[in-house]
Amino acid sequence: KVALQQFYHRLCARGYKRETLLPLFARAQQLFQPSSFIPTTQPPAVDDSSTNRLFFHLKYNPADPRSHQIQKLWRLHVLHPQYEHHLSRVKNKDKVPIGINQLTIAYSRPLNLGN
Repeated sequence: KVALQQFYHRLCARGYKRETLLPLFARAQQLFQPSSFIPTTQPPAVDDSSTNRLFFHLKYNPADPRSHQIQKLWRLHVLHPQYEHHLSRVKNKDKVPIGINQLTIAYSRPLNLGN
C-alpha cells in the first residue's frame, strides 16, 4: 500500500495529471486487489530538483571521458560560460527562463554474457 502511494505521488511529481492517473489506479485495483489503494489526496508539491536538472544518457565505455570531466566542461562551456549569462537565466522562445542548473550523467550498462 505504501509503495503504491509513493508510486502515485512520484508520477504526479513528474507531471502526470491526477485525472489521468486515478482511472488507471482504479482499473488496476479491480484487476489485482479489490481492497487496494485509490489515491484521494492531492499529491505533494513538485520537487524542483527534478525540473532544473538535465539528464545526459550515455552508453558506458571505459575509453570515454570520466563523468567528472564531462561535468567540468559542461559547467565551463554551457552552464556558465565566461562573459555570458548563467544557463538558468537564459530564456526560451516564450521568454521563460530555462532554469536548468544541474547536469546528471546516466550511464547504461554494457551488454553482458546474458544478453
